Amino acid sequence: MRILHLVHGFFPEFGGGTERYVQALVRAQVAAGHDARIVSGSGLAGDEPWIDRETHDGVSLYRLHRVGIDIDFWFKSDAPHAEGPFREILEEVRPDLVHVHHWLRLSRTIVRIAAAAGVPVVATLHDLAASCPRGFRIHAAGHFCDEPMRPAVCVGCAPTYPWQERGEVSLELRAFAAGMRAELDAATRLVVPSSAHGDLLARVLGVDRARFDVLPPGSLVSVEPFTAPRVREDGVLRLVHWGHFRHDKGVHVILEALRVLDDSERARVRLTLHGEHVFDDYETLLTERADGLPVTFAGPFVPADLDGAAHDVAIFPSLCHESHSFVLDEAFALRLPVIVSDRGALPERAGAAGIPFGPGDAAGLAQRIRELLAEPARLDRLEAAIPAAPPTMDVHADTLGAIYREAVAAGPPPGVVAPPVTAARLATARAIETRDVELLTRSRPD
Repeated sequence: MRILHLVHGFFPEFGGGTERYVQALVRAQVAAGHDARIVSGSGLAGDEPWIDRETHDGVSLYRLHRVGIDIDFWFKSDAPHAEGPFREILEEVRPDLVHVHHWLRLSRTIVRIAAAAGVPVVATLHDLAASCPRGFRIHAAGHFCDEPMRPAVCVGCAPTYPWQERGEVSLELRAFAAGMRAELDAATRLVVPSSAHGDLLARVLGVDRARFDVLPPGSLVSVEPFTAPRVREDGVLRLVHWGHFRHDKGVHVILEALRVLDDSERARVRLTLHGEHVFDDYETLLTERADGLPVTFAGPFVPADLDGAAHDVAIFPSLCHESHSFVLDEAFALRLPVIVSDRGALPERAGAAGIPFGPGDAAGLAQRIRELLAEPARLDRLEAAIPAAPPTMDVHADTLGAIYREAVAAGPPPGVVAPPVTAARLATARAIETRDVELLTRSRPD
């Protein structure tokens, strides 16, 4: 089968979880004899669109560069200048199937373009970006938002330029919501990595829940599995967290929970934090809140630095709705039970090997830590409940292949029409970009 994967970024320019997944999936598909290729967005844009044709790890990669500035903004997701190059790639590759992993840095028309050309589309919704201008559904005020996208909810929260008036933002929000819904309607199959993710997306997007196929990704674990006998430090609870240090990942909640403990409890806890600081202000906040606490900032890490023997339990206090969470796979490979925020896929996937607490609830997290201090034997029961390792990527690709074959047999939904790339649409997009460049330049200090 000839498969064309569409993703918002790719190595070496971008290398997050979705990019890692696409890389591993394409490797497995090529090894199985398929012609799998990748179209990637790019953070590098210019005055005119262009395509870089590359080979990455033996795979054909088309890196599509758009027109404009700040192309990651949600209101820049309708990109008519990118549609001609994308159609050019479709014509060149002539895929049997297109697999969309993200719209960011491409255009919120790519599913309709492929479907209108007679190519069925499988779309995997790896995150919540199709349902939220902020991407993660963390409101500007700090709380998690589970409201359907609409101006009454999103104006004032959705990121904008200061010169965009409420009327313009409202129109853009309606267009964004309508465009993303049209994209999902034009897909032949929709895939989500967990039931919790499908439940939330169905509710906030108004999509029939039955349309979502739940298919967890194959294993991307690269940590060294811990297989030795477990030896614990008597009377001490050794906590660990790893990942990027960002507010929405809730690292500060762990520190606040340690503050809630009394002195005698805190004296029996050790916390190790592996990761890199992403934002300077958040680094300052974590440094201040860690002062005087039993915390070790272990710094940037590679998987080999994660040692299952050195810890008793991992904590993942994300404020986000995680759709799958590869860190859980890593924790379980290290035979570490977990304490997780009770949102999204985390409690679903952790099962009996996890202890949930309310997202952002430092007192609730402190109570979970107290319970483990009071009953250390519970750690052995939690460890015994760690689920089996996820399937290999080869097995995952084979399972996904059945969805592909059904999609090819069904074809695109009838009547799909892609927005035409008219001179007026191109001119409007160009005028908006010109305005934004001029006003952004004026707003910058000399």
